[in-house]
Amino acid sequence: MLSLALKSFSSEWHYQSFTFCDLPKLKYGLVQKRGGPCGIMASVQACLLQELLFANKHKPTLRYLEPNREERSRVLASALSTILWICGSDRKAVVMLPGMQAYFTNSNKI
Repeated sequence: MLSLALKSFSSEWHYQSFTFCDLPKLKYGLVQKRGGPCGIMASVQACLLQELLFANKHKPTLRYLEPNREERSRVLASALSTILWICGSDRKAVVMLPGMQAYFTNSNKI
């Protein structure tokens, strides 16, 4: 059933991933591939910037917009976690991982 649900998404959605820009002044930016899911990417980017700039108690500086690889991974994980908890009304977070068993029974839409 999951394969049916995945067919309802365009190829741009299938090829999108969370990768960072490697240009020196844009290392905080996520790269959107081929017109992929811009709404989702914009939401994740906003949470990522919020985490970079305001997660610590210090006044934000431009240095926070030049994260190293480890910092980028940490803030991406934190941003995604924040989004999942918001979606679950701060009570639960649901994550779907690839697997062999289908859990969708009556619907081909996610």
